[in-house]
Amino acid sequence: MNPYEKAKLEALSQRRLETEIANLLGEGKTSEAYRVFEQLPLDSQLGISMAPGIGDALATFEVGEF
Repeated sequence: MNPYEKAKLEALSQRRLETEIANLLGEGKTSEAYRVFEQLPLDSQLGISMAPGIGDALATFEVGEF
């Protein structure tokens, strides 16, 4: 697999995880969503953390967790 294909596959995988996070939060499964969030690379975590709604829900969970 060439570097371009690898990067494309990683981006698709990250998008799936981001979608999964949004779906879990929509179902009220904040703890499960946070566990998926932790699997993402830091740059993706930062992007999601800044997203309205999703970032707020994850930040609220973090406060209680830590």
